[in-house]
Amino acid sequence: MRSFVEFLSRIGCILVIIEDVREVKLLQVSQENIYIEFKNVNSDLIQTTHISLPGKFTIPDTNVTFQSSKQPVFNLRLKAICENHIQLSGFNDEMQEKWCKKELSQLSFFTFNCINCNNTIISKDNFSRLNDMPSEHWEELMDYWHCHKPSINDTNQLNTDLYSGKFKHTLRPIRTELLLGGSYFLCLPESLELQITMNNNDKDNKEICCKKCRHVLGEPTKDELIKLYKWNLKLNKNNKDYETFDPVDDILMSLLTFAKDQSGRYILISYNQTRLLLWLFNTGLRISTSKSHIMTNANKILYTMNNELITTAKQTHNMEEITVQQAPFQKCISQLQKSNEALPISLQKFDEWSVSYLQLYNHPN
Repeated sequence: MRSFVEFLSRIGCILVIIEDVREVKLLQVSQENIYIEFKNVNSDLIQTTHISLPGKFTIPDTNVTFQSSKQPVFNLRLKAICENHIQLSGFNDEMQEKWCKKELSQLSFFTFNCINCNNTIISKDNFSRLNDMPSEHWEELMDYWHCHKPSINDTNQLNTDLYSGKFKHTLRPIRTELLLGGSYFLCLPESLELQITMNNNDKDNKEICCKKCRHVLGEPTKDELIKLYKWNLKLNKNNKDYETFDPVDDILMSLLTFAKDQSGRYILISYNQTRLLLWLFNTGLRISTSKSHIMTNANKILYTMNNELITTAKQTHNMEEITVQQAPFQKCISQLQKSNEALPISLQKFDEWSVSYLQLYNHPN
């Protein structure tokens, strides 16, 4: 049996879809679950189970039955009021990057540790200043920052820590400063000389590694800064609880930011000549799936790796194209497929596109 539940907020209705059953009967409804009795397609055994709802609901009328336009698919509609429901958008004003300056500044203590051996890499002991990067693609905006751009003839300004030598379209932190990007941290090599080491085995592909276990943490930039990817670290808030960064959130944040800033719904991501096209179809959804994974601000994302469909879409739609690291690319494909497989088969495809639901910073294990 597969199930899918969505709260249709505009009409105040819960839609329940159940598949791979021969019969189904509604037994009971609570604020957070519905209880059903069913028979599988190839069995006469009567079974009971519950299906999680995507929130707490008041349901005034439970005297309804499942309907079926074609077996083995049944659907049920329940008039419902969701407690504390706020109409959300996946790219609302409250969307913020994970482990940003605002979040970290509210912590009295934190360290970032190697995800492999737990060795401390970043702490308040070696960084007293935190600053957010202006954008993951900040270099494209540099020509517009005239108020921060020094005159080439102003040698006093050009010799400061921020503008060493000459203006090179780079942000250069001081030794005790950590720059926070959406998916990475940026700092000077001397800021972490005791915590990291350089892997120079491949001169064309240098890597930054944990000095204790040699696990890869990031890479040097063309400006000779240290770039550490967040998914290679874990946040320690109190010496007991650790928080990780899912690589798929790097791509999901890019998709939502593109939708918010440029009203674009398509993003083409690539890694090593492999391409994946994402279509942000809808945002701010309340859903639950067969495995009781609940999302209260889900994004409906259609996706394809079909090159012919990608070529056609590029000709007709405004599209952002980005190249990403291996970890977020592979994790994105994995999460999209996992989400798609959890849906009833009747909901897995939209024309030639595959359907999935993802929520920023909320992914099933």
